[in-house]
Amino acid sequence: MFRKDVLEEVGAFRTDLKQILDMEFCYRLLKNHTISVINKELVSFRLHKNQASNTNKGDDNDLILLRKVFVAIFPISPLC
Repeated sequence: MFRKDVLEEVGAFRTDLKQILDMEFCYRLLKNHTISVINKELVSFRLHKNQASNTNKGDDNDLILLRKVFVAIFPISPLC
């Protein structure tokens, strides 16, 4: 959970991503904000054969985009 002003600053999930939209969102969030972890199960996850995790297997486009996004948000020093 986060405040509405944080969402307005960071922006919403990117709809052009299939699998990693939550991870990309978290990278943007972590660039300027700290988070806390609640060590308690708050939601459940339903699995089924037609879910996106199964139907998008083998599609590396999101991983390529994620690397570009990560480098743009957290620039890597040329000394690394």
